[in-house]
Amino acid sequence: PRGATDVAVEPLAGGVGGAGLWFGVSDLLLATSVDDEGRGPVVRDGLGIVPAPRAAFATTDPVYVVLEAYGLAMDEGRTRTTVEATLRPVARRGGLLGRLFGRGQGPGVSVTTEASGVRADEVVSFFIDIRDQDPGRYTLTVTVEDAVAGRSASAQREVVLE
Repeated sequence: PRGATDVAVEPLAGGVGGAGLWFGVSDLLLATSVDDEGRGPVVRDGLGIVPAPRAAFATTDPVYVVLEAYGLAMDEGRTRTTVEATLRPVARRGGLLGRLFGRGQGPGVSVTTEASGVRADEVVSFFIDIRDQDPGRYTLTVTVEDAVAGRSASAQREVVLE
C-alpha cells in the first residue's frame, strides 16, 4: 500500500536571472541531525536527515538546516554561493515600549558559509550552534546568494529553543 516513485519535472520557464532560469530556495527543513553517508529516516541527495517537525530544539544541541537552491548560475561549470543564516529572538515587546526599551531576548546568532557545486539545483546543509542562546521563540532566516549571477533568495521559519 505504500511506495515511492520517481517523477520527472521539467524546469520552470522564465523567472529571476539570466538564461530564463528561475532562481529561488525551498522551504527550510529543520533536523536534529544530518549524516553525509545517507543514514537517516529521510534521505535527500545522499544526506541522511532526522527531521524536527516541531521545530523545537534543546539549547544543548545544534539546529541542522537543509534546503535546496534552484536555478544557480554556472561559471566554468561550477556554482558559487554564500549562505547566511540568522536566528533572532521573536520580539517580546511591541509598540512604544518595544521601541524605547528594545525588542526580543538578545542578539541571536548568525553563521555564514561559502559553497560551490556542479549543478544548477543544489542541496545545502549546515548547522547552527545555539548553546549560548536563551530558551524562547526565534525566527530563522536563511539567505542564499548566487555569487555568479549576483542574486539572492531567502526563506524563513519559526524555531523554538527549549
